[in-house]
Amino acid sequence: GEEGKRKETRELKRSVPMFLRALSTRSSHQIPKAKPLYFSNTRADALNKTCAARPALSRRKGWRVVSPRRGLKQITLNALGDMTESIDVYVKGHASGNLGDCPFSHRVLLMLEEKKVSYKPHYIDLKAKPDWFLAKNPSGTVPVLNVDEDIWISDSDTICEFLENSRREPCLIPENDSTCTLGQSFFGSFAKYVKNKSKLDEKHLKHALEDEIKMLDEALKGKVFLDGPKLCSVDLGLYPKIRHMIVAAGHFKGFAVPAECSNFLKYVELMESQQSVKNVFYPDSYIIEGWASKAGPKL
Repeated sequence: GEEGKRKETRELKRSVPMFLRALSTRSSHQIPKAKPLYFSNTRADALNKTCAARPALSRRKGWRVVSPRRGLKQITLNALGDMTESIDVYVKGHASGNLGDCPFSHRVLLMLEEKKVSYKPHYIDLKAKPDWFLAKNPSGTVPVLNVDEDIWISDSDTICEFLENSRREPCLIPENDSTCTLGQSFFGSFAKYVKNKSKLDEKHLKHALEDEIKMLDEALKGKVFLDGPKLCSVDLGLYPKIRHMIVAAGHFKGFAVPAECSNFLKYVELMESQQSVKNVFYPDSYIIEGWASKAGPKL
């Protein structure tokens, strides 16, 4: 009966992580018909297992996913070829019409630059998203990669995995597994600190951010980049977040990186000198403007 269907729906929703439900493509009248979305192996497998467990409900709701084993790798081989043609990437735009301050968009652009992939950036005003963009990408999030008319790839993790599989050289995969865990809590610690409005929490949150910086400083001891002598994808993901921290925490909180963290400071200077970073630069003022409505006062 209807109650049984409702219970089945609740069970399915609980078994699918929220981010997967948001990214899954539904053939429903409630949202525009979307083009196929492609996921990383972990995300695709999780959703596929859920859909396989309840095929009737999945068909009724229109849940579907293309696993990289059948979809993403096939695109790599067939649709992109040698990537001689420019691909379209949709990223956060600034009111000026230039590149905006999104660190996740920044990461994807750095990946494209380092992979020497020809691309055309499109700057999306997140406060006034165009209808055509929402029709193609109902979640409205950026960055999004459009490989051809029918292939739209969202989420910076998935896009970077796709680019690594598509353009193997230069290889940006870390040689050391431990490198992948570096800085995982960094952006969260920074965001909590810069947003804080409670004097009671200020000291604790500041120390938590300093601890994150000190851990990175220790990890960089005797190294050039996070993984060693060569730049890797972890550097490209972390640097935009570091820049946001330095600019926003410095402006709103008067924060400065501890002077004893010399490895960290040298690393930031080295990243700033990379040609890829220079090619997709945006002013500090954009970062300050982006955090202005969220940042707490200096306490």
